Amino acid sequence: MVPTLVTDRQGNVIFGLRADDFIIKDNGVEQKVHMDEAFSYEPVSLVVAVQTGGNAGSVIGSGCALQRDTNVFTSHVGQCKSALHAIGLMLETFVNLPGSEMALVSFDDEVKLRQNFTSDIAKVTKSLDSLPGSNGGAAVLDAVQFSLKLLKQQPENHRKVLVVISKQKDDDSKAETLQEAVRQIISSNVEVYMIAYPPDFASGARAVAKLLGPSQTLTAPGPGLPGSPVNSSVSTVGSLDILGLISLLHSAAKREPNVPQLIANLTGGEYVLFHNRNGLDDALGLLANHANNRYQLSFTVKNPTPGPHKLEVFVRSGEGLQISARAGYLMSEDSGGRIQAK
Repeated sequence: MVPTLVTDRQGNVIFGLRADDFIIKDNGVEQKVHMDEAFSYEPVSLVVAVQTGGNAGSVIGSGCALQRDTNVFTSHVGQCKSALHAIGLMLETFVNLPGSEMALVSFDDEVKLRQNFTSDIAKVTKSLDSLPGSNGGAAVLDAVQFSLKLLKQQPENHRKVLVVISKQKDDDSKAETLQEAVRQIISSNVEVYMIAYPPDFASGARAVAKLLGPSQTLTAPGPGLPGSPVNSSVSTVGSLDILGLISLLHSAAKREPNVPQLIANLTGGEYVLFHNRNGLDDALGLLANHANNRYQLSFTVKNPTPGPHKLEVFVRSGEGLQISARAGYLMSEDSGGRIQAK
């Protein structure tokens, strides 16, 4: 399966293409392309995984219920409604077919199921509005693995979709690796939509402290003794001069990959960056449009040689068009040449 989105240079979706308009090359060899035109009529199993750790509360509104309940000085007036409330509009585009269902997962340094699969959007919306605040963790890859396990339990004839809303960096994943997450996504034919926001200052400071190492020290004013040496930590990074801090943050960012973007690029999914609640609404609207206008292409492997296979997708006479599709897969060496994915 090779789900494919075609847009022009302005990002407008290209409609009306047929199977014969596409070229798929597997390790450089052109394949016979098939198109499933009934794809948009299949029931959908959708998992939405939302980060609640770190500054998620201020960026996307998760955790506002906890803030309202625990701090009378910063309590919210009236009902606590996060920006995620608007995700119901996107969910409706997926679950308006009979048999479709959705589930909600939240994560910080741990992953939790907040709402099991249901066709009742109101239940999911209520769970979104009541997501609790949490610690500073962001186990993105662990959340992906957890969500994929949920999707694997759903009917085989369902279209499987995963939406992840998180910051760009993975701070706390324990069991999952990027390679394994990508393998599972492609081998399970799961569509992935990654919606990310930049890390907060504290996350960047932790990355700087990690970059400096435990043996390094920063100079910060101590009690009664200006310029006392202290151990490098989040609390002392602020004492660096601003140019030095920017340089360190840049170095740290280069060493820590943008996990959501890598997942999207390697699996043929989509990645959108946003910076605030309005940006989240725009991102959800964009992805809802794209999700319903992908071409569901497929081909039968002519040469099931074990090892990595590179995929290339083109549109005939499609100069200037932007194509989003999977970059490859891994053919395992076990009996039957089973596709494991890349």
